[in-house]
Amino acid sequence: MKQYMRVLILILVFTSISLLSGQSISLEGVLSRLSEGTYGEVAGNYLFVLSDHITIYDISDWLHAKEVGAVEISGRKINAFSIKDSFLFVIGTDDRFRVFALGDTVHPSEVANLRLEPYTGRLTHQILIIGDYAYLPARTRGLKILNIANPRSPSIAGSYSCTPNALRVKDTILFAITDDGLTLLNISNPTSPVWLTDVRISGTKSDIMFADSLFYLLSWDTIKVFAFHSPTSVAETAYYAVGTGTKYMEHYNDSIALLLCDTMLATFNLNYLDTFMIVSSLGGMKGIGQYLINLGNKAIVITSKLLHFYDISDPTALS
Repeated sequence: MKQYMRVLILILVFTSISLLSGQSISLEGVLSRLSEGTYGEVAGNYLFVLSDHITIYDISDWLHAKEVGAVEISGRKINAFSIKDSFLFVIGTDDRFRVFALGDTVHPSEVANLRLEPYTGRLTHQILIIGDYAYLPARTRGLKILNIANPRSPSIAGSYSCTPNALRVKDTILFAITDDGLTLLNISNPTSPVWLTDVRISGTKSDIMFADSLFYLLSWDTIKVFAFHSPTSVAETAYYAVGTGTKYMEHYNDSIALLLCDTMLATFNLNYLDTFMIVSSLGGMKGIGQYLINLGNKAIVITSKLLHFYDISDPTALS
């Protein structure tokens, strides 16, 4: 066992399993692709949720959220989407990149359709938008870069030969999550990535959260902490066993992070590298945790079966 292995200490300050006013919503067409996960974004008073299509919910009244629209590709599945400004960017298993205008949010209208290389859409499960560019992690087809400066006329702008499953970005450093670990790329020139280093990491990797000179990597049922002093100096410094599959993590504030796992939503303290200190946790979710949307005082958790609405105004007492 490595020297930096830390003992997991769970300090439960407060635990609750209640939903915000008991609010849950059944998802249409329950997800069959659990290994691919699900995704959601909020635009104004509307929540967009991905299964094999996109379902739109009106969440202006949290206690009476309701389905109001959908985006579908005839005979095909939608693998990923992202929203920027008043446009919805979609990629599907027909290997096309589509753009929908959200002038009428509940009735998106298609305004662009770009054919991609074969299998690009079928292998891509994320659209990462950075400025005027959309980055597509197309696994064995490589990293694809699209120019979306004019959303009504997207174009292919570049590519890079690697095998990314997912992408995260810190400043001008793109972290490509691969089967073997991480590939770090400099994207100062957005269309011509430059290789910086590879970091070998075993296991399935689901998310990265950055914190100053550290980053936290979710892998299986663990959290691995890496020192990141420079793009070419990356070293693992801590390892926490969580006990349940880890899916998504993001900052709540400078000292507390939100962590979504297969079976719970939790907050944990970032101030102690020697100890994984849970501040508050919520169990009782129906289905497997897939994605978390942090809206400040409230959070939406998407599971394989339901939408859950939580009050996170007090990170020490989730409810």
